[in-house]
Amino acid sequence: MTSICAYCDRPNPDQKLYPPREWVEHLQTERGVAALEGVLAVPLCGECHDRLALLRDAFRERASLDADSGEPTRDRIETVLATLTIDALVDETGPEPDDVQSVL
Repeated sequence: MTSICAYCDRPNPDQKLYPPREWVEHLQTERGVAALEGVLAVPLCGECHDRLALLRDAFRERASLDADSGEPTRDRIETVLATLTIDALVDETGPEPDDVQSVL
């Protein structure tokens, strides 16, 4: 894992978040993230992991929202993705057994 949280730049992140495919595609087209050999992991401190996990859950529920109701969630997601430290992102083959709880 990298030495900083990809969201707040705090040292020694202890968790990872595996973003939805749409987020990865956005990062690749809008932020220049290279093609991946494995899966994208976002190293995060505990506080940032909780925030981004909630946003990921809202993203998954967006299909049940009308266009106007989903717009604030889309805006928050775009803001978060624009804020991530690209150099902190990790291309990995999948979660290690110790990281399984972070995926949930």
